[in-house]
Amino acid sequence: MKRMNLFFAGLLLLGTMGILVSSCNLMKGGKSYYSTAHYVAFYKDFTGAPTYLNWGDKLEYLGVNYTNTTNNTVFYKCKNPIEGNIGFVDKSSVIESPISKAVILDSIIVYQTPTKNSMTRQNVNPPVLAYIVEIKDNEWAKIEPYNTWEMFDYTNVTKLYNCKWLPIKDISTNKNDVNILIAVQISTKKYREAKKKYENAPSDKTLSALEDVLKNEKKFLESTIADSPQSAAVKYAYQLIEIMFPPSSSGDASTTSPDSNQTSGGNESL
Repeated sequence: MKRMNLFFAGLLLLGTMGILVSSCNLMKGGKSYYSTAHYVAFYKDFTGAPTYLNWGDKLEYLGVNYTNTTNNTVFYKCKNPIEGNIGFVDKSSVIESPISKAVILDSIIVYQTPTKNSMTRQNVNPPVLAYIVEIKDNEWAKIEPYNTWEMFDYTNVTKLYNCKWLPIKDISTNKNDVNILIAVQISTKKYREAKKKYENAPSDKTLSALEDVLKNEKKFLESTIADSPQSAAVKYAYQLIEIMFPPSSSGDASTTSPDSNQTSGGNESL
């Protein structure tokens, strides 16, 4: 009886998290889910700090749900196959088994319906990560786009709300293209945060932290470029390096983009 009491006590969440009620979905085991944003919380249990997933990270569903009775939030119990750890993720933060991860790398037009005669269309300024969730006639792809937070974005990408359609030829499903874009967005956030901390409170400590981020992220981006030099997405990695190390600054000279004169519109100084 004491063990049973300890078990049920373990389902209590701290603070306002409420009570978790477990339910099994044995027929749904074996499904895969993918994170729909950067920094999605992945809880080992509900008493400690979570780790975080990036957009596109895969989770293997283990057939068990937990419901927070305070706000009816549903958590899936999953395994992270890369890290090997088991935990819980908010159902609303993942997508089930999309057809493919993808990225829009060039300026294109998206449509509300799978036809160029669609009454609703929108110009897109790249790059945009997206999941392909449906394909029609091997010509059109329906996408669920990812609107990054400002901290991850330096190109003023177009915000796309709800699913859109576009010709398949206008989107890349190349794994290297997708991974490079994810790397660029994560590096952008780290740089923005370090730069903001220094600007808000200039000191030797915050300056040193900024310099460390600059050095580490440049090394990381250069390694990413070296791994996939032919990827169509490397131009965005080069652009970020050039923003972090403007031509007039010291320490810039080692990396020059072959497309440095062909950057996408809307670039801003970070």
